[in-house]
Amino acid sequence: MNTPAPTDAPQAPRRFRFNLPLSVIALAMFVMLCSLGTWQTSRYLEKSARMAWYQHQHGELPAIESLELPQGQDRVATLHMRKVKLTGLLAMDKAHLLTSRYRFGKLGYGVLAPLEVDGPHPRIIVDIGWVPADRLEAFLAEWPNRRVTVTGRIEQGDKLGEEAAVGEHLGLPTWRRIHTGGLARAIDGLDPDFMILAGEEASGQQIDPEDLPIDGYPPIERQPPSKNVEYALTWYGLAVTLIIVYIGFSMKRPREEDEEGLPPRE
Repeated sequence: MNTPAPTDAPQAPRRFRFNLPLSVIALAMFVMLCSLGTWQTSRYLEKSARMAWYQHQHGELPAIESLELPQGQDRVATLHMRKVKLTGLLAMDKAHLLTSRYRFGKLGYGVLAPLEVDGPHPRIIVDIGWVPADRLEAFLAEWPNRRVTVTGRIEQGDKLGEEAAVGEHLGLPTWRRIHTGGLARAIDGLDPDFMILAGEEASGQQIDPEDLPIDGYPPIERQPPSKNVEYALTWYGLAVTLIIVYIGFSMKRPREEDEEGLPPRE
């Protein structure tokens, strides 16, 4: 008759046992988690480099006073995110509107108008600012075609999505956003690649709601894209956790190995 071993008998130490299916699954998951972490890291580096370039373009270089560039010069590298100070005819008779813009609790419209300038295209669209809906008709009547000096920031336009106006207000086409490609098909000679946001960089200064149009463009984001860092650390942390879990599942005592049908260790 066999006598059962005392319950307080010392147990054999755990030993690592290689399990092929478990190892393959763990390796595949580890590679996937590390790849996701590396992808988020690369996105962080790309965004940080892009913001640094925006800061250089907008904050360090002087304002552009002409869109005429030397032959062969890259327009995007030269113009995108640059401050501008352009003088030309603002053609309000060719105005378009940005619909459903709320400010100060009121519905209003962003007013777009082409500015006639010297350059590869005779006109470029300008977002001159926001006007409340109840004052828009009077505002447009007070803004005939006239020669003005526009200050602001030049940006690449949106060429994806809607390619035509989505409605009409006061006889003017309305758009959800500035779609330079679609606007260029509606306005002869318009630059299909760039637009101008009028005003000065809006960094929280007091705004007079009676001084129309209300302009100003958002400042360049100063902080690095921390969300990508958080995501990268999360994926890398999960990869480390996976290694710990894999090792934990692979550590077996001799009795556990016997129960799985393996010969006991000597």
